[in-house]
Amino acid sequence: MQFLIQEDGLQTSSIYTSFNERRASVIRGQIFYKKFLSLNGVKVQVLNNPNQGYTVSDKDGFFNLLVNGGGSVLIQFIRQPFQTKQYAFIVPWNTFLHIGYIYMDETSENIVCHRNYSESIQPKLWDTSLDRSFITNDKFDYAYTLGSQIIRQSISIDKPDLPIKFIYLSSSSGRRYQSILTIVLTGDHIDDYLTQIHLSISIEGTFSMRKFPAEKNLVYEYEWSRRNAYDQNVHGLAEAIVSIGYEYLNCNQIDWYRKSVKITGQDIPTANIGGWTFNVHHKLNVQAGILHKGDGTNMLLTDSPLQFSTLIGIRDQIRSIDCRNCYENQALLTKLLNPTSLTISNDGTIYIGDLNIIWMYRPTNNLIKPVLELNEQYTYKYYLTTDPIDGRLYISDYHRRQIIRLIKTESIENLKQNYEIVIGDGHYCTLDVIHNITCGDEQLAKDVSLSYPNGLTIDRYGTIYFIDGQRIRKLYIENSHVTNLVGS
Repeated sequence: MQFLIQEDGLQTSSIYTSFNERRASVIRGQIFYKKFLSLNGVKVQVLNNPNQGYTVSDKDGFFNLLVNGGGSVLIQFIRQPFQTKQYAFIVPWNTFLHIGYIYMDETSENIVCHRNYSESIQPKLWDTSLDRSFITNDKFDYAYTLGSQIIRQSISIDKPDLPIKFIYLSSSSGRRYQSILTIVLTGDHIDDYLTQIHLSISIEGTFSMRKFPAEKNLVYEYEWSRRNAYDQNVHGLAEAIVSIGYEYLNCNQIDWYRKSVKITGQDIPTANIGGWTFNVHHKLNVQAGILHKGDGTNMLLTDSPLQFSTLIGIRDQIRSIDCRNCYENQALLTKLLNPTSLTISNDGTIYIGDLNIIWMYRPTNNLIKPVLELNEQYTYKYYLTTDPIDGRLYISDYHRRQIIRLIKTESIENLKQNYEIVIGDGHYCTLDVIHNITCGDEQLAKDVSLSYPNGLTIDRYGTIYFIDGQRIRKLYIENSHVTNLVGS
């Protein structure tokens, strides 16, 4: 989708080199106010990333924004006199993501209902188009599938030594045939207070939203044209993001379920002879991992047996704990000592905790190099994670009683000093509620004392959650304060 950032494109002030072709994705949506009035002129941009430019919503409130996928993307919506909105979205690589409707005049009230209805509802969904099991009849040259509703006609070539057939599939009509997504919204029993059901479906940038009155055994079949938001053919498998909301009487809070399912796009034509193909002519869709066979069936390579291969390290060879001679090298030629921790960044970079050395591996060039050297006494397991927003590495350091962050990955002068402290003053603390010893709760991260920091994770907004002894604590990015979440 380079046209979005080219000269006179919809996304202005962007720098072409700030986008990665392997990760580029398009975020789409529509902006309203007063619930149903479209709003134009809203500036839409990635927060704290001016190099990716910005776009403006059109007269119908639609916008298209090119971003780098693979993690969390913070999107900002600006237009006077409305209050600036900010939302975080998990964006995969190379996809269209429709985020639905944005309401600029909507207030962020935390409405909580006292009754929990969610246990009685278990929605289900599946793509019936995945079923390519043809039912045949020896008396006719036709076959059909029940799930995907495809009719196949075959004509044999009148040569005994040539087992070739002409094949025609009803699904080969790109405009007429549609994939079907079946969604079971309710079962045999529903709550008496259930009044309405909300349904939204996002596939390859397209978006559909409907409402249904509450009733038993409610099933909805959604037909997808197998084309994306720009009316382009989608081949292989696409991800359908389905959101189902249950609205109850005297409760303004909608109980949402969000699920995703793979749905079939168009097959890559194996041959095109007036719409006919040969049964022995197959085509491989490398990107989707599907083998389109000439007889109309598909073979999903993801269903093949798993195969394991060595990515990093040399079998039966280990490095010395003194890694002063460690340098950037081919991954399969690099010795490891005792790898115990691993995490992956939003750009595909892999970080490996190898006792006192943390390595960084880039799959694009198969090179690995050390980025941080810890104390040689690190005989225990420490924990790694990456920020889904910027991809930076965080380490839960039990020995230091701190959570630290990697400073840089290039031009490292000193491996032992390539970190900065994020949480913890390095002192041990035992929680004592009776004597009001909270170990720094509600204080700045640098003034907090930790006891046994272990696992940690970071949500899409950048908030850090970590285990500290018998507690789970979190760090608010907005004010750099640490609070207790669970435990005592």
